[in-house]
Amino acid sequence: MTNAAFIFSSTDFPDKDRVDIWREMFARKIAGFDVEHADSRPFFNQTRFHSFGHVNLAAHTSTAVRFRRTRELISGDGLDDYLGLSVCVAGIWEVMQGQRRLLINRSTAGLVDSTKVLDGGFGPDSPEGYQELLSLRISRSELTKRVPKAERLVMTPLCNSEGIELLRNYLQMLDRGGVAQDPSLGELVGNHIVDLIAFLCNDEVVKESHSGGVRAARQAAVIRYLEKHFSEPGLNAAQIAGELRISRRYLFDLLNETGESVTQILNRLRIARACRLLADPKFRHFDIAAIAFQSGFNDLSYFYRQFRQQFQEPPGAFRARRALQNNLDSQTTEAGNTEKSSLHPLTDGKPSN
Repeated sequence: MTNAAFIFSSTDFPDKDRVDIWREMFARKIAGFDVEHADSRPFFNQTRFHSFGHVNLAAHTSTAVRFRRTRELISGDGLDDYLGLSVCVAGIWEVMQGQRRLLINRSTAGLVDSTKVLDGGFGPDSPEGYQELLSLRISRSELTKRVPKAERLVMTPLCNSEGIELLRNYLQMLDRGGVAQDPSLGELVGNHIVDLIAFLCNDEVVKESHSGGVRAARQAAVIRYLEKHFSEPGLNAAQIAGELRISRRYLFDLLNETGESVTQILNRLRIARACRLLADPKFRHFDIAAIAFQSGFNDLSYFYRQFRQQFQEPPGAFRARRALQNNLDSQTTEAGNTEKSSLHPLTDGKPSN
């Protein structure tokens, strides 16, 4: 498997067979676990698998499940050189291994030993929600090179909040498709993930100049923050750096590698949002000033200059042109539907004679 995602979804299978197919095709053969559904609602699971060098990532969205790793599975799947690490996006994850119990939520993470019997479960925060889990399988030898004490941390809560947040954001970016399908790049990303786990596991400060993973994750966190908050008028570098607990100088250094400044990224995201609003008939009652403000601009003349610079026309002309195109597209669709219905009137799903 390359760093391209392989997706398993329970909705691809008939209702009555979903749990059995999931148990055999996914849980036992791929993940190395025996499982059972533990939710009052119909079973649902969607898992996206990625491979990055020495690291495999599985991103799960699921109803509540119980799981176990038996001696039979351990002896037959060849996963002796792997440690597992789980990070919650939503919900909780609980595991028992020997006499030790580990409970994982958004504020903790934890390592487990794939060579030992374990059982546990994961479930959502609320009866109507879903559990979202990022599960890693890491080469034991690669991790112990960076974290010699890794074996001693198995089944111990990892509570480095900064490390957890960086790792979670970076893995979510990867899961959304943030890496091209390039085997050499996948290997680099795998090393970044192991760097981040080392940062998470180590109490001492990790020098970021020697940890490409931590630096890459901080850069991803900056981009994620900008994508989430760009519509806030007045957002500036000092505020962004403060929220991410880095210096303004380091923020500029991280963004310099992307080829865009804070202002350029904010303008790009805000103009893109303004275009969506201008082109959407649901917002035709919004005037240009309201759309500019909704997109994060607090200076109308600056918005006009930025818009003209990108599209060589003012926002009003762009809106009128898109409205005309939408009308033409709608008329073409209606005409096509009318022609089809006149050619083949249907009776009971079949062409009538």
